[in-house]
Amino acid sequence: MAIRLRDLDPAVFLNKLGVGTSNPQREVQIHNPSAASTFLQITNSTSTSGVNGGFQFGVNSAGDGQIVQRESGKDIVFYRSGSTEVLRIKSDGKIVIPTASLPTSNPASAGTLWRDGTDLKISLG
Repeated sequence: MAIRLRDLDPAVFLNKLGVGTSNPQREVQIHNPSAASTFLQITNSTSTSGVNGGFQFGVNSAGDGQIVQRESGKDIVFYRSGSTEVLRIKSDGKIVIPTASLPTSNPASAGTLWRDGTDLKISLG
C-alpha cells in the first residue's frame, strides 16, 4: 500500500512519521511489534531492489544495530564536510582510512589516530 503524504493533513503527523506505530518518538520511527528484524532499505537504479539488495540499516531480532551493504563488491563509505572521505569499509572487510584526513601531530587525545610520516599511530593521551 502506498500513501502520498502530500494528500494527508500535515497536522496529523506533527512533523513525525511512524511506520508500525501511531506515536512516533522521533522524526521518523519504524517499529516492528514482534521481535523480528526491522530494516530500512535504500535502493536505486544501479542496485538490486529485492529483499537482498541495496543498502540496509536497522535492528536484528536480538536487538543489535546493523549496517548492511547488500550489493556484491560495493563498499560502505563515510564522509564529512560533503565529499571528504574519512573511512571506507571495503567489500572484502578491510578498513581504509585515508591518511590525508588524519592529523600529522599527536593530538594528545586518547584513542585518536594520527600519522607520523608513513606510520599510523594511536594517541595514548
